[in-house]
Amino acid sequence: MLAAAVVIAFVGATLVDGTGAAPVPDAVVVVQDGRISAVGSRSTTPVPAGAERVDVSGRYLIPGLTNLHVQLTGGNPRERLADLLRYGVTTAKQVGDFDGDLHRLQADIDRGDVPGPRLFTTGAPVDGTAAASIEDVGDARTAVRRALASDPQFIQIGRFIGEAALDAIVDEAEQHGLKVVGNAPSTFEPRIALGKGQYGFEGADARIDAAAFASAMSGARAYFAPLLSESPASAGPLASAMHRAGALVVAGAASGGDGLHRELQLLVQAGLSASDAIKCAAANAATALLAPGDFGAIAVGARADLVVLSADPLRDIENTRSIVAVYKAGRRVSGPLPRR
Repeated sequence: MLAAAVVIAFVGATLVDGTGAAPVPDAVVVVQDGRISAVGSRSTTPVPAGAERVDVSGRYLIPGLTNLHVQLTGGNPRERLADLLRYGVTTAKQVGDFDGDLHRLQADIDRGDVPGPRLFTTGAPVDGTAAASIEDVGDARTAVRRALASDPQFIQIGRFIGEAALDAIVDEAEQHGLKVVGNAPSTFEPRIALGKGQYGFEGADARIDAAAFASAMSGARAYFAPLLSESPASAGPLASAMHRAGALVVAGAASGGDGLHRELQLLVQAGLSASDAIKCAAANAATALLAPGDFGAIAVGARADLVVLSADPLRDIENTRSIVAVYKAGRRVSGPLPRR
């Protein structure tokens, strides 16, 4: 006879669910088989008999965070992944070159052999150089096929791509059921790239017409990651314009575990509310990664990726760093961050 699944109930925290909804005080979150089976206020959400109770009274619960722009080059990638987890990042998208076997690294993480966030990969980036952008259609297709060798979830491009080459890259990626993400092109308007089928835009530069690009993105099924800590000052107004237009804004930072928290601060400085900034690294991110509802929200059916905080992140976005514990699929994977 199979043993009954362990049921865990987190009881008493103020819930910030990652969707932008109003916080729920004195909440109950019930977890079974690594996913959330019930959530709501204590008055309406009973704790199942026999559940393992985790008292989080006086604390705050947010979803595990998602970083859409993680670089694993340089240093020890396993240490970098563990650092991300300590900072509450339970899902990440890899970008840039990586010397190792990405597919094997994903499998090691999923088995629990390597501590780290759930990993979405892009394989080898498709890009030219400032002196020689990719213009040849055949070269573009060959580069995509090279990236496909690591079985990625997305195809990542750089900024040095010609218009005809981008058409070929998108076509080749779509033949394998993948979307193209990456930098806005350096030689033509990002609105043109959007029209050609580029799905994700990461980073900004001073050339971009914020109002025009935000208007184009407002009704598009595409995402924008401003990478504020790495982009020029013009990226802040662009992020704000995108948010006001209703575009899908997400959070990403190439730096270590704390980088995403800095990105959330910069989003708030750009004019987003703390709730909206958290949504950029939660529900918006899951939508961008083509997995809405699977993670990024404290909601029934979602993976039980939870971050317990000691202070209110809606009062001050810096409080996303007040981490008491991190749970991935209902299992505690990290404890308190050291005091800064």
